[in-house]
Amino acid sequence: MNDTTGQGLFDVLLEELKSLELDVDNVRGQEYDNGSNMKGKNIGVQKKVLDVNPRAFYSACGCHSLNLTLCDMAKSCRKSSKNFEVIQRIYITFANSTKSGKFLKITLLD
Repeated sequence: MNDTTGQGLFDVLLEELKSLELDVDNVRGQEYDNGSNMKGKNIGVQKKVLDVNPRAFYSACGCHSLNLTLCDMAKSCRKSSKNFEVIQRIYITFANSTKSGKFLKITLLD
């Protein structure tokens, strides 16, 4: 993607729908991450689709909203934040090596 503005993303969406022989008038729901270019009420993809098809109801992506909530909760608790840092370091250490990753998987499952 060269153009990540609401208009640029909308144009790509329309092209994809056309290539799949789908009509934007048949869209009944939209669900995007929490990026302003996607969900923006004034110039985001949500608005652009609604301008073309007012029946394309928008709702925020539950998974992305839950993820943001959990991240904020974890940041507000020092112990929780430290635990996630340790888990992330362990994951990064083992993810960089296939052998180490396999060892960790076997160790955790036993």
